[in-house]
Amino acid sequence: METFDKMPQLSLNSSSLGATEGTIRARFTNISELTEKSIRSQPMNIAGMDWSVMIRAEMDSKIKYLGVYLARADNLPFPSWSCTTSLKINLINPSTMFVAHSRELVGIVFTSANFPGWGYKKFILFDDLKKSTHSKGDAILISIDVKAFPCNSISK
Repeated sequence: METFDKMPQLSLNSSSLGATEGTIRARFTNISELTEKSIRSQPMNIAGMDWSVMIRAEMDSKIKYLGVYLARADNLPFPSWSCTTSLKINLINPSTMFVAHSRELVGIVFTSANFPGWGYKKFILFDDLKKSTHSKGDAILISIDVKAFPCNSISK
């Protein structure tokens, strides 16, 4: 298992066909008050674009989930583009700093048409966040390991 403080920082990896790899980390507080309105972390540049971790409460019938996404850091219109990317979204145990829960998207083609983000609407049941292994107080730690190949413009 990888610990939160030992996860790799943003780096260029020329041996992997020009892919950019990095980890975006964020601590979110007041989770018990989370609504369907999105909350975003501070941005980080990966593959020439600014990205952030975006979370929100997601409802399915009467069941509440935590939705976690890799999102464009701004809401500005953006020219057409595509980017092949792999993600590993991690919920970090705040006591041990080990990954407590994770989901992965591999070889996904992100496009500007799918704005604003990519991830999981049902990342984890909201009730499971109350476990001591998933949160501390009313806060959670999320990290997203990103591997993105260069983004390309799409001609109209």
